[in-house]
Amino acid sequence: NGGGFLYIASQIGYMVAGSTRTASKTFERLQFSDRRAADTNDPESNTPFYNVASGIANIYARDSFTAQRALISLNALYGDRFVLGLGVSHIPMVEGLRGHRYDKPLAAMSAYLDGINKSAPANELPVVVAALGPKMLALSAAKSRGAVPYNVTPRHTAEAAAILGPSKWLAVEQ
Repeated sequence: NGGGFLYIASQIGYMVAGSTRTASKTFERLQFSDRRAADTNDPESNTPFYNVASGIANIYARDSFTAQRALISLNALYGDRFVLGLGVSHIPMVEGLRGHRYDKPLAAMSAYLDGINKSAPANELPVVVAALGPKMLALSAAKSRGAVPYNVTPRHTAEAAAILGPSKWLAVEQ
């Protein structure tokens, strides 16, 4: 959009925080990677790199084999840029709308991750878990690339980072 949304967001930040807190601050930074546009063979022409994530896909909506095959296919088609986020959903959605039996969240996610990681090297697939509690965060660290906690506080983020460890991904929406 030519930077229009970024400009508007910058102005809102200024209106909320004031000039003292926003002056000379970097609002967003464009980063380049070793990936390049498909229409060039020039290895020096780096392009902005963006991953695409599913958000939080309900594990009751498809079996783990189907999710694994879709993940592998999307990454094969789009240059390893897809990240699959998984969540256990909620009882009304799973039992009421979908007609499935809602299992204990930790056990259900553990079994699903075992299925999705079957025949794949440990933690090789770009999978993250919608994890809030310490047990689900620990499971995320053990069986996936990390966690995507939703609607959490900065304090929760610090606690989640400590549980996951420095080598795991933590993508937070606060």
